Amino acid sequence: MFILMLACAVADPAAETSAEVTQTEAAFRRTQYAGTTERLKADRTALSKRYLAASSTEKHKVLAESRTRVLDALTREIFPFWEGTPWSFYGSTQVPQEGEIACGYFVSTTLRDAGFRVERVRLAQQASSLIIESLTGAQDTLWLGADVEKVVSRIEKEEEALWVVGLDYHVGYLWHHDQTTTFCHSSYLGAATVVCEDARTSPAMVSNVHVIGKLFDDEMMDRWLREKKFSTVVSN
Repeated sequence: MFILMLACAVADPAAETSAEVTQTEAAFRRTQYAGTTERLKADRTALSKRYLAASSTEKHKVLAESRTRVLDALTREIFPFWEGTPWSFYGSTQVPQEGEIACGYFVSTTLRDAGFRVERVRLAQQASSLIIESLTGAQDTLWLGADVEKVVSRIEKEEEALWVVGLDYHVGYLWHHDQTTTFCHSSYLGAATVVCEDARTSPAMVSNVHVIGKLFDDEMMDRWLREKKFSTVVSN
């Protein structure tokens, strides 16, 4: 009898209820995130049908529409789900807010979820310059120095766009929009979570070198529309 009473005494109904709520919230987030990626996939299918049947002139219009759709999906739909997800050096979760994610995996996983056929694990494990080269090509990979203002000013010469930026020991996205540039990354500093913050003042932007590559050129969007694989560039 004493054992039964002791067992009842240590049970915490409030904790169980809290755990159930947490599980319910997590399931709801997963459903929302899956819905977001599925809508993007459906849009890609519709755009792809138009693209494959289009004339040369019309193809450029579809590429432009696709570029806008993917940019909006990543920055305004996918990134917000990931904000607050904990960072760890070996983090490789595929689910926002569940587990931990390293900076390279944040880039490769979000691109994968946006419909780009990247090698999620292999790409994430490369040096940041090779991640960029794998996506944009060596000819479009720009090497800049340590001056953060120079990097941001280069980004802001163009209209709204998304770039991948590689640093000494880090990688993330630079998003130029609404007359500002935001650094979206899985940060190892501060609270050590995925965060989108002002690129000019982000402590994680401090680096001896900055390598940048602009995403979503015509070749990259052609691959997205045709669902073609991206080969990962690796060090020799």
